[in-house]
Amino acid sequence: MTLRCCISKQCDQHNNAPSESTCYLIGLAIATCCHHLCQLKHYINKRYMLDLGIGKDDFNAMTWFTSWAVDAEHGSDLCGTDWSFDLQIRKNKHGESDLNTYEVKDLVKNMKAVDRAVVGLMCKDIIDVGRFMWLKEHGLECELLKYVPSNISPENRLLVARQKS
Repeated sequence: MTLRCCISKQCDQHNNAPSESTCYLIGLAIATCCHHLCQLKHYINKRYMLDLGIGKDDFNAMTWFTSWAVDAEHGSDLCGTDWSFDLQIRKNKHGESDLNTYEVKDLVKNMKAVDRAVVGLMCKDIIDVGRFMWLKEHGLECELLKYVPSNISPENRLLVARQKS
């Protein structure tokens, strides 16, 4: 919602020639957080999510998983953590995956906290990249930055955008 307020139709480079632009925005920096509160109906780049095959239920699950990013002990920087866990997908009598009966709680029951944190960070990144892509589509130069290590704060992402020079 903040991005919608900052980037009004007047800033849309696709509707105005640069010399005609009445956009007063020079730049913005938003520390992304509270991913767990996102709802697809309010999300800025629904098309990006849908293009990834992420619908409403998947999006809701992702936002739930984002809370895992702040639950773990962040004694070291999680970026690039080598995470893995055993994923045993049940097979039906025809030898096909039976994901419909496989519940999330079964999948994550034995995951270590650090593994859950990495999954949470990945979900946060997907949400933030959609925001990033929306800003680029509106003619802004953008960066997604990590401004402090995870051991200082796992809420450490900054979305920076500015008018193209």
